[in-house]
Order: sequence, then structure tokens, then C-alpha cells
Amino acid sequence: MNTVISIVVCDDHTMFRKSLSLYLGTFKKVKVLKDFANGHGLVKFLQHHQPPSLVLMDIKMPVMNGYESTAFLKQYYPKVRVIAMSSFDNELAIAQILHMGASCFVSKNDEPDEICKAILHVHQYGYYMNKWMRYQQKNQVVPAMQLLTAKEKTILPLLCSSKTYDEIASISNISIKTVDRHRDEIFKKLNVQSRLNLALFAINNGIVV
Repeated sequence: MNTVISIVVCDDHTMFRKSLSLYLGTFKKVKVLKDFANGHGLVKFLQHHQPPSLVLMDIKMPVMNGYESTAFLKQYYPKVRVIAMSSFDNELAIAQILHMGASCFVSKNDEPDEICKAILHVHQYGYYMNKWMRYQQKNQVVPAMQLLTAKEKTILPLLCSSKTYDEIASISNISIKTVDRHRDEIFKKLNVQSRLNLALFAINNGIVV
């Protein structure tokens, strides 16, 4: 692959953002166009410049966070791929940004070469299953969706989102206890152990997009 991968880095921690940009600049296949402290800077940049191939996106940022920025890109620049980054491994936060269109998640605690692997793989294939994501799925078995009831199939996408159980209950017009019961049944039938596992399963198998 001889194509130069153009990148924008969005992260509110200045030292991390600048260090990452300098590190990536040492690779011939990568060109860092710009770095910003939040998604607002990215939006302004895109008003006057060609979009990059890929954005390294911190999840938690002031003014315009990773969720809002990823949603903006997927609406107006769908060809731009997003690699989500964070120093914390919050299952629902990661599930949400993956559900919104990020191609993968990379922890800031990973070794530096992990981000390079993610960049190359996402650019070439559109996704990257790193060690953290593979660990979340290591015992996952793909069962037949026919095991789910009609109601469970309706609730499954809601469980893959960042919505609270209260919100899911309200949207589905059922009690929280009933949501819990449906969740437990879905987990058992699909052989997953958490909402993140469920979201990854659903995304990878085309159940949600």
C-alpha cells in the first residue's frame, strides 16, 4: 500500500496530542495534517480543507466530544474513518462510539505500535480488532438470531446504544424489570456477558449499523 494516509488528531491533552502527532510523522505512509483539542476545531478545518483519510478521535473532549464529532463525520464526511481513543475502558462509552461509526477503539495505554497497526488496518480494511476488542469477544459464539423473540429483537439495538435502562423501558413501554429480563435472555441466547459484547457482536454481524 503506497498511498499516504492523511490524518487529523483530536485530543484535549496537549502533550499527548502533540507527542502522538510527532510520532506518527516519523512514518512515510502517514501524514498528520493537523491536530485539535476538540471536534469544533476539526469542523472548522473541514470548512476550508480536504477531509483526511482518518481521524484519531479522543472520546472525552470539551466543547465537542468524540461522540458528537464522530456523528458529524458520519453524516457529512462518511468516507472519513474514525479510530476512537481513550485512557479509560468504559464499556458503554466504547460501545456507543463504535455504534456511531468508529472503525475501532485503541486504548491510550497501549504500546505505540498498536496505533500504527490500527491506522494501517483501518485504512486498508475499514476496521481493526485489537487485543482489547478480541479479549471482549474471546468466548463469543454466533448463534441463530431465530432464538430471539420479536420483542427481544426490538430491544437488542437499544441495548447496543448508550441509552440507560430507564430510557429503554420508556421507549419500549415496559418496566425496567422487564428490560432486565429481556437483557438476560438476550445475553444467554447470544452467549455474551455485557452490553459491550452485545454491541460488538451486533456490529460485526450486521445486526446494527
